[in-house]
Amino acid sequence: MLKFPPIKQPKISNYFVYKIKSKNTGAFIYKMFNRQGNFVGEMTAYPETIHDLNRQFSPNADSYRSFYIKRLNVFDRHKGAGRAFINIARKESLRNFCLGNIHLISSARMDMENPPHIFYRKMGFLCSKYFKLIEKYLDECIQNHTRIEKGKCPLDIPMYIEKDVDLSGKKQAAFYEMKIKFHYLF
Repeated sequence: MLKFPPIKQPKISNYFVYKIKSKNTGAFIYKMFNRQGNFVGEMTAYPETIHDLNRQFSPNADSYRSFYIKRLNVFDRHKGAGRAFINIARKESLRNFCLGNIHLISSARMDMENPPHIFYRKMGFLCSKYFKLIEKYLDECIQNHTRIEKGKCPLDIPMYIEKDVDLSGKKQAAFYEMKIKFHYLF
């Protein structure tokens, strides 16, 4: 009889991602490939401090750090690549002192027939306070497994995931000190 259980082999991802920092804008570009080496998609994102007096994204703060997804393109949909990009954004949000906050503008301009609004809603994004009726409609579409009807949603919807806006700045300072101490983890 074994004293310890056998060691489990770690799960290997279906996708491989590499990150480039743009020299011009300072944004991070994430390029994703599948196991066969085919290019699957790309995400452009960067950390920023939001100064929003109208509170378009967070209803709890005027100014806070958030990881902004500027563009997310997935060429082979419904295979898990978009979910993998959002998971990368969640981790990068923590790594870049954004405390898990993420925001984006969900735009239907690239694909009018199948806009990404439902995908982002399924991933846990909330709509701006100005679009709460649209958020309810998206939830109904998810629940009923239906597509968005033409003309029911605007082309662009500000969406966000808010974990911690840290109004005092103490958590962000503590996180920065931890990053200095344990730099090899980041």
